[in-house]
Amino acid sequence: IFLYHGFVKSVPAELDEAAVMDGCTPFQVYAKIIFPLLKPITTTIVVLDVLWIWNDFL
Repeated sequence: IFLYHGFVKSVPAELDEAAVMDGCTPFQVYAKIIFPLLKPITTTIVVLDVLWIWNDFL
């Protein structure tokens, strides 16, 4: 959760403003702008969790 929080805070507010200026609804802003930007941090969290689970398994 801390990683997501830090990553979302680093996203420039201009992206949200530009999307709204282009006519995006709040749902479209999250679905088409924010969620795709979260892919790298999601991948990082998945890898870390898999390694943690794998180490517990061993």
